[in-house]
Amino acid sequence: MPTKVCDFCGQPTDSSVCPHCQSDFSDTFGQLPDFQYVAPKEIVYKSKYYTNWVERVEQYKEVFYSEITPETHTFVDLGCGPNKFVELIQHDFPKIRATGYDQYALSESVITFDFENEKLPFKQKELDIILLSHVLEHLEKIHFVIESAIYSSKTVIVVLPNCLSLYSSIRAAIKGGLGGLYGLPLTPPKDRHRWIYTSSEMDRFIGYYAFKYNLSYKVIYLLHSKSIPIVSTLIKRPFIDEAIYVLRHNE
Repeated sequence: MPTKVCDFCGQPTDSSVCPHCQSDFSDTFGQLPDFQYVAPKEIVYKSKYYTNWVERVEQYKEVFYSEITPETHTFVDLGCGPNKFVELIQHDFPKIRATGYDQYALSESVITFDFENEKLPFKQKELDIILLSHVLEHLEKIHFVIESAIYSSKTVIVVLPNCLSLYSSIRAAIKGGLGGLYGLPLTPPKDRHRWIYTSSEMDRFIGYYAFKYNLSYKVIYLLHSKSIPIVSTLIKRPFIDEAIYVLRHNE
């Protein structure tokens, strides 16, 4: 008889990977599956132009809206900040139940929830879309959070910044430091990035979870608006400023 219980679905199992929900995030399920990264079939490059929240929402919505179908009824922005994406969905798709969750209440409409330490309060694939935009890099328990999101939703959209893009590296060299989001600040910051990684590591991180859960996915790379157009067109990867990954469960 199985003597262990999966942290995510609560089913008994002795396997290193839970046969019921495929989760391995647990003290008892830590074995890494045999993984060979394969690039997604769908890759799109776009020029990044936003400089504030309003412009970011406008640029992202082209990607988000393409994932919305007549069968989309629920949308959760995890780590929603001021809840701008939820407000946009509520305005343009009033039939969709859109909700913002965050560890801090930056808006009255935000549901405060410690999703870094608690499993999301949803059943397996209960939600249609979960958005994680510029969230994972701020968290210590990023593996727990992305596992929880994949478990809870049919589609997961992850946006990650490339902290080692060529533009960011040059800017850091000129300023003599990595800035407030990285490095060693002299006073405690209110918030900061916890991970420093390359665009290739971003791809492998997301690709691993696509492999592990048999998810289809696409990626939209946003090239920095201040990169040299001719050079960044010919040699794209060093100029990737952030990437939008869309992960879908294969029904």
